[in-house]
Amino acid sequence: KGRRNLRLQNLWIRGCNLSTMRSEEWGRVFDNLAESTGPLEMLTLSGNRLACLHENVVKCKSLVHLFIEDNGQMTTSSPLVLPENLGDLSQLTSLSLCGNNLRRLPRTIGRLDDQCGLHLQRNSDLAHPPPRYLQSIQTIRDFYH
Repeated sequence: KGRRNLRLQNLWIRGCNLSTMRSEEWGRVFDNLAESTGPLEMLTLSGNRLACLHENVVKCKSLVHLFIEDNGQMTTSSPLVLPENLGDLSQLTSLSLCGNNLRRLPRTIGRLDDQCGLHLQRNSDLAHPPPRYLQSIQTIRDFYH
């Protein structure tokens, strides 16, 4: 059977317990979102108890705003794990990663445009890069390169 194309421009998935989704399922989700003829410009995955963000998110090349917030587990200190290729989302103008128990940022974050707004509040264990380098994309790039 033929598959219908998605025409999504904005997608909000908030307050769902998505912690049991397997990696291959997330891969297929992002593969399908990447084919949206919307094009998909804003994606919010917040308050969903995510343990990791799948690397296929970077297939969504048209993303301008990405909000991955408040996925920190309330009962554990498990951090959200970000894909190493996250900085390949070159169209981003805002990236919010608040409240995810992050411990480190992937070094490719430094590839984002200098004007990209990066929001990292409520990640008290974020140690890499060190806090003094978290002022901007440029200072993160300086740390890693």
